[in-house]
Amino acid sequence: KNLRAVFLTDLHGNSLGQDNDKLLEKIKELNPDVILIGGDMITATVDNMDTDNWEHAFALLKGLSDYKVVYAQGNHEYRMDIYRDEYKDGYDRYAKKVYELCGAEILSNNSDMLNEYNVKVTGLSIDRKYYRKFEKHVLPKEEVESLIGKKDEAVCEIVMAHNPEYFMAYDGRGDLILSGHLHGGIMRLPLIGGVISPRFRLFPKYAGGTYQGHESTLIVSCGLGSHTIPLRVFNPCEITVIDIIKS
Repeated sequence: KNLRAVFLTDLHGNSLGQDNDKLLEKIKELNPDVILIGGDMITATVDNMDTDNWEHAFALLKGLSDYKVVYAQGNHEYRMDIYRDEYKDGYDRYAKKVYELCGAEILSNNSDMLNEYNVKVTGLSIDRKYYRKFEKHVLPKEEVESLIGKKDEAVCEIVMAHNPEYFMAYDGRGDLILSGHLHGGIMRLPLIGGVISPRFRLFPKYAGGTYQGHESTLIVSCGLGSHTIPLRVFNPCEITVIDIIKS
């Protein structure tokens, strides 16, 4: 069947309207079959585990309870998950509330099958070192395959891979790769695009938009909030709408 997906990412505890009601109204107008969440709906800080940061995300997720929701980790959910000594039970409490509000189990190197559409959605979680500021690492394709296996050729596969900087490692792993993380490059300039990444790299290649690889298409959302650099200049919050048409 044809599938309309709305892709949301990088809310970072932001609220568009009261309890995200403006965002929810726009999503309702779009009439999606599934909501895909690419992570970083909250900002994970050790001293900020039960504040409005979470409540705004929870208000959005509650408003999405009538939809099928597929949620993959961003680096902030992943950080809470792996650093248990620092975040204690924060990730478990957050994931439990997400499930209670919208029925989504947060994907981390596993998949959710949308059988009636023959679409498989996989959430990729990569090592924390690939997000660290002022560090440069190469992500091998083999490491991606070791985490989520090879592409399932019998289905249309969507991979939610939060950080688009490693698109060359994801290319060929899914028909469609969905990313966020770079917040559109903070500031967007005509003909240039995004100016700076959260890792303070200038003019990131995949800051926002659609890109074609050898075997996969990458869509990078400019996201719904901000973090680290709390600015969005010529860079409005973005909902991404994806129509997958039956062949």
